Amino acid sequence: MKFSEYYQKLKRGASFKPQKLPSSDDFSSFDVFFQTAYMSAIAQAQIRREKLFTLASALPCPIAKFFAKVDIICHELAYDYSEGCRTVGEVAEDKGIRSLLLRFSNSLAAGESLSDFMGNEAQVQAAAYENEYERDLESMSKWTDAYGALMVSVSLVVIINAVSTMIYEISPGAMTGMAVLATFIGAMGSWIIWRSAPKEVGQLSLPGGSKEQVLTDTLNRTLLPGTLILGLMLFVVGVDLGWVFLLMAIMFLPLAILGQRDDKSVFEKNQEFAFFIRTLGGMATSAGTTLTEGLTRVNLRSFPALAADIEKLSLRLIAGIDPKICWERFRSESGSELINQSAGMFYDSVIMGGEPEDVGFFASLYAAQVTGLQGKRRAVAGTFVGLSYVMHAVVVGLLILIIEIVGSFLKVLSAVGTPDAAVIPLPVFSFDGAAHIHILYNMVNSVIIVLTLTTAFALKSAQGGQRGQFFFFLCILLFVSAICLLTLPLVANSIFGGLSM
Repeated sequence: MKFSEYYQKLKRGASFKPQKLPSSDDFSSFDVFFQTAYMSAIAQAQIRREKLFTLASALPCPIAKFFAKVDIICHELAYDYSEGCRTVGEVAEDKGIRSLLLRFSNSLAAGESLSDFMGNEAQVQAAAYENEYERDLESMSKWTDAYGALMVSVSLVVIINAVSTMIYEISPGAMTGMAVLATFIGAMGSWIIWRSAPKEVGQLSLPGGSKEQVLTDTLNRTLLPGTLILGLMLFVVGVDLGWVFLLMAIMFLPLAILGQRDDKSVFEKNQEFAFFIRTLGGMATSAGTTLTEGLTRVNLRSFPALAADIEKLSLRLIAGIDPKICWERFRSESGSELINQSAGMFYDSVIMGGEPEDVGFFASLYAAQVTGLQGKRRAVAGTFVGLSYVMHAVVVGLLILIIEIVGSFLKVLSAVGTPDAAVIPLPVFSFDGAAHIHILYNMVNSVIIVLTLTTAFALKSAQGGQRGQFFFFLCILLFVSAICLLTLPLVANSIFGGLSM
């Protein structure tokens, strides 16, 4: 049956409205990898096709809508699942999804085992995701190298604007336009890094989280708006930007410390979880015991980052609490979305009759693949982070020194007076820029604010990790900017102050 015929049949008598399938812009290769990894783990329980598609369609993943569509077609129109996959696959816009569904259709029609097909498909999608991830990582690496050049370009635009006022009168509109251009360049650089960064597992989707995440969320509701409002008020009333930045950095310090601790803890847990889930599955199968009994036999010294979470999970299970609630709490308290996804596919398959060793293999394959790629990303981003701190200090320091030199120069010229027009008949060295010196200072301050924010965003985009990392980068950049703003004017005055005498 053609899709047009199927659609007309739905309009005539189906009890549901067909939903638009996701386009290629709505998902990434990571979503495909996660969907197939989950289905490969679930298929190890040797469940029926209907159950597999029902579970696959309930996943919080954009790809699940394709399997939900297949499930709906087969239930409402009494289609075979092979025909349903073919029908949906033929109208899918994305080539990868179309190929996946058509291969699935052929497998179902040939009677191939679900566990075999999904197991092979998960490994194929793992390799495809790794290849795309490394390509994106290489692209991001090139753009992080270019970001330093963009920061220098921003400083040059402002410096040219400032120096031009020493030799020619520039209108406030032109000065503002150049400041906007510099701001646009800085913002565009950080946006490009965000767009080119590899797509990977996101933030924890379950309520709650680790202790650091719970405390961070609490502080975000009070400390974040309070700091922003206080900083804005101080800046409006005329307090020096350096002191405003220093105060904001101090107030953001708790969020920065919590964000760094949470990111480090989650990354270490992710690295250990692949080995833990595979060890647990193998132990439960070889000893012929339940997961609860298997947990008591795990040597916690092998998993120092996960030891506290594993111990709490084991104690709750031994106490007779509902295992589903215990495992869900374990996934939430870990603070990691990767552990949430991997542990979810492991537990869901085991309770449906899957062999723990086989299920643990596919769950660990997924976790190990993602963790390994995260490690590569952090290695690439580490160099960029260190370089950005230095570049930010250099660019901000250069802007402050130039504007101080220009200010001192214009003060001297104002005291000396304007040269005779007969001596200099050209429209240069008019020195009317002294009237706009406050605009120059505001322009430099605005660019420093934008550079601080955009650089923090670029660093977070490059490294990935937990969202609290943004405050860690922002706090350091605020400290660097504050030190430059408070100390360099004094240095400039000590060097060039004598010119005004």
